[in-house]
Amino acid sequence: MVAMQENLPWYKKRITQPIKTLLKAGLTPHRLALSGAFGITIGVTPLLGTSTLQCLTATALFRLNIVAIQIFNWLMAGPQLLMIIPFLRLGERLFGAPPLAITPGELKALFETGFLHALSSLGISLTHAVVGWLITAPFLFTGTYVLVRAGLMWQRRRSSESSIPTITPII
Repeated sequence: MVAMQENLPWYKKRITQPIKTLLKAGLTPHRLALSGAFGITIGVTPLLGTSTLQCLTATALFRLNIVAIQIFNWLMAGPQLLMIIPFLRLGERLFGAPPLAITPGELKALFETGFLHALSSLGISLTHAVVGWLITAPFLFTGTYVLVRAGLMWQRRRSSESSIPTITPII
């Protein structure tokens, strides 16, 4: 069995197999889709370094699966950095503020100096980004929930159909 897993592509080892294990452990597609939607939506928050705590809070409030929500949250590490600037631009447009001249690399370097230092340096711009995220979060959450749940239901139907023995007629 271990030798078989070594031949699996990375996404099957890191994503597909853990999700299948969670489903087999009694987690329904609805609960897993909720965990996925929260993990992905929170995972792209423009407040770097806070998504894990936010996911833990969502887990406690909505009785979600902590492993599932963290898997989806961690998958958003790269997209989180990419989405900060679009969230910032959306917030700036909503408030009529002039655009902040910053690149994703400069933003990452600023947060690497320390979370509190980055907060104080960015000030109102970070508020613009959070507002941009809050505006898009319900749409991201709903879309993610629908897609993840549909995918899980499809996977469940496919796996249950493949486990049904077929009867071949004898002629």
